[in-house]
This record gives sequence, structure tokens and C-alpha cells, in this order.
Amino acid sequence: MHNDHADVRERGQNRSGEVLWIRHETEIATPGYYAVTFDDYGIRVEVTSTMRVGLLRLTFENSGNAHILIDTHLGTGWSKIIPENNEIVGYSDVGLYRAPTGEFKGYYVVTFSKQFTSWGTYQGSTKNPGNTEVRAYNSGAWVSFPVSAGEVVYVKASISFISVEQARYNMQAEIPGWDFDGVRQQARQKWNQLLSMIRVEGGTDADKIKFYTALYHALLLPRVSSEYGKYFSAFDARVHTCDGWEFYNDFSMWDTFRALQALQIFLVPERVRDMMRSLVAMYEQGGWMPKWPNPGYSSIMIGTHGDSLVTEAYLKGITDFDVQKAYEAMVKNATQSPPPFYEARTGIEDYMTLGYCPTDRGYRESVSLTLEYAYDDWCIAQLAKALGKDNDHRYFMQRATNWRNVYNPEAPGEPGNPYKGYVQGRKSDGTWEEPFDPRGYYAYITQPNEGNPWQYTWFAPHDVQGLIDAMGKENFIGKLERLFEKSEEPSLLADNRFTEQGRVRYYWHGNEPSHHIAYLFVYARAPWRTQYWVRNVLETRYRLGPHGLPGNDDCGQMSAWFIFSSMGFYPVCAPSLTYVIGSPIFDKITINLPSFYGQNKKFEIIVYNNSPTNIYVQSAKLNGQPLERAWLWHSEIINGGTLELWMGPNPNTNWGVSEPPPSMSSSTVSDILLSNFSLSANSISRGDILKVKVTVTNQSSRVVEKTLQLKLDGIVVDSRTVSLQPGESLPVVFNIYSHALSLGTHTIDLENFQASFVVGTPGLGSTFIIAIISVAAFIVLAFGFYVLRMKKGRRR
Repeated sequence: MHNDHADVRERGQNRSGEVLWIRHETEIATPGYYAVTFDDYGIRVEVTSTMRVGLLRLTFENSGNAHILIDTHLGTGWSKIIPENNEIVGYSDVGLYRAPTGEFKGYYVVTFSKQFTSWGTYQGSTKNPGNTEVRAYNSGAWVSFPVSAGEVVYVKASISFISVEQARYNMQAEIPGWDFDGVRQQARQKWNQLLSMIRVEGGTDADKIKFYTALYHALLLPRVSSEYGKYFSAFDARVHTCDGWEFYNDFSMWDTFRALQALQIFLVPERVRDMMRSLVAMYEQGGWMPKWPNPGYSSIMIGTHGDSLVTEAYLKGITDFDVQKAYEAMVKNATQSPPPFYEARTGIEDYMTLGYCPTDRGYRESVSLTLEYAYDDWCIAQLAKALGKDNDHRYFMQRATNWRNVYNPEAPGEPGNPYKGYVQGRKSDGTWEEPFDPRGYYAYITQPNEGNPWQYTWFAPHDVQGLIDAMGKENFIGKLERLFEKSEEPSLLADNRFTEQGRVRYYWHGNEPSHHIAYLFVYARAPWRTQYWVRNVLETRYRLGPHGLPGNDDCGQMSAWFIFSSMGFYPVCAPSLTYVIGSPIFDKITINLPSFYGQNKKFEIIVYNNSPTNIYVQSAKLNGQPLERAWLWHSEIINGGTLELWMGPNPNTNWGVSEPPPSMSSSTVSDILLSNFSLSANSISRGDILKVKVTVTNQSSRVVEKTLQLKLDGIVVDSRTVSLQPGESLPVVFNIYSHALSLGTHTIDLENFQASFVVGTPGLGSTFIIAIISVAAFIVLAFGFYVLRMKKGRRR
């Protein structure tokens, strides 16, 4: 967009030629409205929008010729100028996905309030003045018209994923005219309604700006992709109907399962219901539940955290979707290898056989894969329990302990670190990867994703008590303290990476695996340390200005952490239906719950004696009654009520210590490790004996008994009980006799391990041997009968 002197001939040849410089002082940015001035050409640009249509108001300071370019260069685009309609239409086929179909397109219609006087198209560096249509890679179109000083020109841009005709329909339905101020006011009202669902009082003006900016960010994604009762699916390249609900896309699941959806469940539960319906539809159309749809299968990041989203939604009362179909998709992702275009769970065969993903199988991120699969398995187990699938519940609960298989209690700390015990890469033979330093990144091949062992050691949000048992309480707390304290050392700030400036090697708030860590002190009965470090992160990692966030906002997750933490609680494990109490920065927070939870309900948090120094909770009440635990149930919030917190400058080490938040393990859980699971053969002949082997290790400091049950085709056929001294390992061998087994494939389950073997017909050699044995047995029996008859004859 320019006025006169810019040279359109350089479009597509020199991308820097398209830059129009701005001064940030001329910007205005509010929800539903943005404005900026291009000083070089004297153009004031204002933008507002509806759901699918944008409206621009261009005010030209000087007279001359105005030029506007429509650029589709990022894909194989199509642009067509229709001068008689003051219109440009087209599409771009850019999409970040790896679908079996490649037919996704973003269609557009751009309409101007002023008649064109000239136009043209371009492809790369080739310009075609007067041309009205181009269909090619790195292409686009431009239009020009004269303007007088002070003249205002309006431009509408409508989008569709279905067709140009649908884009026209969307434009007519949402912005039929040119009333810029009216559209802006409607957008303002909608955003005011959403942002008013949480009201904060007290705190600083900067805190409030950060809070409501974060809330705005947290309500942007996932995005609506349906268009008045229908939508295009990149999962099967077809248009589908969605009567009475909206189809959502762009789920950044690896980020948002942590806290963003929990926030949206409070504020926009009907949206979350439609998001669950959308995930089910994606599974029905593509055959797999995606892990990051954008807009089809993208294979981005790791884990299948749709398991977490679906389970959390269902357990929190959002049930109006096909949960049985969703559960089917979750189990399929957790037990089957997908085709090449979409990797549901990399290394799932190893994970099911060994109980972890090893480092020597040719895929990356083995430790983080194991940790996140174990969490996702726990989520599946919770939904299985809610649906009455008891066998599945037991099976996936066993798999949920697999995080222990990559936790090495003897893994050393870095030099100067007295604390042992970290997650560590492990080979398929059970040995640990060396050398090891918990600060190392190991090129993302054998160690965790977007983090290091220092940061990923804490990822068992469903089993924090299990982590405490594995480490020992004092070691657990000491390591947590070191993680945060080292991240504050000035000497580390010289290492500049992203915007965290050296906090990468220890606590790294700029990446999501660290987001729950400050709240883990509560599980170890030290909630005052959570209160201290949460306040620290709120004050040091979130700022005003262009670099106000400590990393990528990641579709709202970074903002969701700030919202929850500044209100004083956070979902460490969202599907557990609990929220851990921290240290709020506001004096009063009111969550105005939507009618989904009943009429006129609200949850208030009132904070007394709050200040930047009074950061420690001294006492608490819930609905007028003393609250001694440092956590809340989901139902206590959505039922409405009041949480009161009294703050002070010194820790109260007696509050919040009597009852830690629920965890998969109780405080008496035995630290048993099962490893080296193997079968003596994958295929046997009927009559052979199959040996099933596993090593049982007691990693705790106490004597432990463990009963192992071996299942064959779902039926318990053998069990063994072993007693282990601290640190002791024992091999356990089960024998499966195949004489009575049918021919074909059979399945073995042993705790969290699963494997299959095939029983076949004996070969010629076996048949010959059996025949000889049978003949010999007949001779022996016959001879025995003859001898017996002889003896009886002699007695006569």
C-alpha cells in the first residue's frame, strides 16, 4: 500500500521494497481495532473486523495516485481483478500440515469503495500491467486510483476456506456496507463482554494492562473455521455441515493442554464443547485424532494431548459430544502405529514393549516422548474410569507409571550440584546414556523436547507424589530451589537465547514444560516456596512493551499462566479437577461464570493485606469456613463462592501443609521399576513353550513386595510375588505352554508391557518327532499292558 512514489515494478523481486516504515507512537491497538500511520506516504490505516471479514479505513494526507497490492506469494496463488465490481478475488494454498489430501485453500474477496483506474498482476519479478488474472507461485495483483488530500477510501476483505462464493456470502452477512465506526463498536462490545467475565481490583495499572492483554490473547485460539453451518475439512478435502455448532481448528495442543483450556472451560464452555466436537470430526474424517491440527495433520510436537483436552472437558461437565468416539480415537493413538503422513505416537511399539522409548531406535526426543505418553495414558485411564471401562482403566494406569522408567535416581547433577536423580536417556538394553549433565540439550536426539533434564525431570503432573517418593522429600525440595535460584544468577544472564536471557539452562519460563514447576512445592508440603517463586515469575518474566512475554505466547498458553497465577491458583494437572493456590497480585478477583454453570454465579477471591512484600498466605477461608489445604476443587469454583486469603511478609509454614493435592501415587507408593521385558520368540509352533521375561527392581529405600500378573489374551494365566530389598533386582520368568492354544496371534499383558506372538502349525520335523514319540508311547503302553497281563496271569 502506498501513495505515488513507490515503484510497483520491484514487487516480488526485492521483498524489502515492500516495507513501509512506521513510528510506534502513531499506533493504537485495542481488541477489535488497530491503527497506524505510514509517515513516508502520509497514509493513516485503521482496521476493524467481524469473525470472517476485515474492514480498512484509509485516510490519505496528500493527493496523488494510491496503489494497493494483494500478495499471495507464500503459495501457489490465484488472483483475479474484476474492475467493474471494484473487486479482487482469489486464493492461496498455503497450509502448515501433512495431510493425505493437499487441497486446502484460503479464498478471499477484497472489495473497494473507489473505482480502479489501473491494475495489473505479477509473477516473481515479471510485471503485467493491465492483466486481470494470474495463477502461479509467488504471484499477486495490484490496483491503483487517484485520491485527493484528506480523502477516505474503504476496503473490505472477506475470507473463506470453502470458495470465493462463500467469501462473498460471508462479506454480505457480516459487513454489507461501509460503516467502519459501527463495525468497530460491535467488535468493542463483544470483546468488552468477554473481558468483563473476570474483573480485577487493586494491583498496579501495569498489572491490569498485562492481565487484560493476556486475557485477550487467551481467547483468540483455537479459531472458528466454519462458515454459517458448514466447513471445509483438510482431513478429507470435503465440505461438511455443522448445524447448531462451530467447527474449530488450529489447536496448539502441546502448549494449551496445560492451562489455556482450563481457563476457557471457566469462561467459554460452549466453545470448548464445539472444540471437542471438532476433534471428533477430525478423527472421523481423517482416521486419527490430530495432535496439532493446522489445518490438517501437521505432526508438530510430541504426545497426543487431545487425550488431556477431551478428558478434562468431559470430567469438568462438558459432555455434549460423542465421547465414545473420542475415546476410541484416543485408544487408537495410544496403541497403534499410524501411516507415514501422521505420527500419533512415535516409538509406540518400543513404549508398549519396554515401558519407555529408547535412545537407540532412530527417533528423537525419547525421554520427553516417554514422559508425555505416560501423562496421556493417565488421561485415558481417567476417561476410561468415567465411562465404566474398568479393564482399560487398569491397563492405562499401569502405563501411566512409565515416567519412572526414564528417571535415574543415580543421575548426577552438574558440577557443584549435590542433588542426584534426573530423567535420562536410556538405551533399549536398559543402560543409561552417557555422558550426562542435566543442563545439556543433546541436540534433541536422545533427550527432551524444548527443554533439558533439569526442566523435564518434573514432568509427571499426574503423579507428583510419585516424583517425591522417587527423589525423597528433602531432595525434591532442594532440587526445586536450586532450579529457581540458579536461574537468577547474574552470571547466567550473559547467555542470550530467545528473551529468557540465560534462564534456559535451569528454570525456563519461556517454554511450556516449566510452567507447572513453581507449584510443585505445595505437593511437598512447602506452599510458601510456591508463593515466593510464583510472585518472582510474575514480576520478572512478564513486562510491558514489545518484549513483554518471556517467549512465544504459544496460542495463549503463556498468557493463561499469567492469568491463573495473578488470580492466585493454577491447574498443575488440569484433568485432576484441582487447582493449586499460589500468591495473587490483585486485591480482589471476580470470575463471572457463564450461564452454563447456572444463573448469576460468580467466584470471588478477596485478598487482605496484599502488597509486593506481603506475598505469603497466612490463612484462608472458603465460603466462610477455614481452608487448611493449599488447593481447590474445580467444583468449588464453578459452584460459586468466595475464597479469602490473608497475606503477610513472612512465610506461615503451618498453613497448607496438612493435605497435599491429589496425585496418582499415595505417599506409600513403592518405587518398583520393571525393565528388560522380552519374549523368547515372536513365533512358535503349537506344543512349544514361550518364555516371558522381565526384571523387577526396587528403587526405594524400603523392602517392597510386588505381585506380577501375566495375562494371555486378557485372561490372567499366571502370577508371581517377589520380595525385594532396597536396590535389589530380580529376573522373573513366566512359561506359556502353547499345546492348547489356537493357531494365530495371541497377546500378552504384563503390568505396563504388552506384546504379541504367533502360534503356527508344527513343521515337518516337528511332525516327524511327534509321530515317533507317539509310536514310542504306544509301544511302551502296549508293552506295559502285556507285562501287566503276564503278572495277573501268574497270580492266577
